[in-house]
Amino acid sequence: MDHMVYGNVGHGATWKKCCIEVGALPIRYYSSERAKYFQDKHEAERKEVEALDHYKTGSYIMHPRFGRGKIMELVGVDANRYALVDFKYMETKKLSLRWAKENCGRCA
Repeated sequence: MDHMVYGNVGHGATWKKCCIEVGALPIRYYSSERAKYFQDKHEAERKEVEALDHYKTGSYIMHPRFGRGKIMELVGVDANRYALVDFKYMETKKLSLRWAKENCGRCA
């Protein structure tokens, strides 16, 4: 990746940057404990993203304070997405999907 993106070889600053971008520790040796940690971390992130995929444009949520709202737009990727939600009688709110999953109910 370092060679393809930055044209460099070796384990310099750009290699470390590439490691961090893909979620790996910028170290040169393999450790089965570290590998297991990152496999578990990526699996948890995959499950979280899968749960957030249930939120679609046009669906409704039930906010604990603002009531029923319609998702007008989804912005972002993976677990860092947020929704623009239109609540009747108030302006559109920007809600993190992670927060909405924990605090809001989904409506039919």
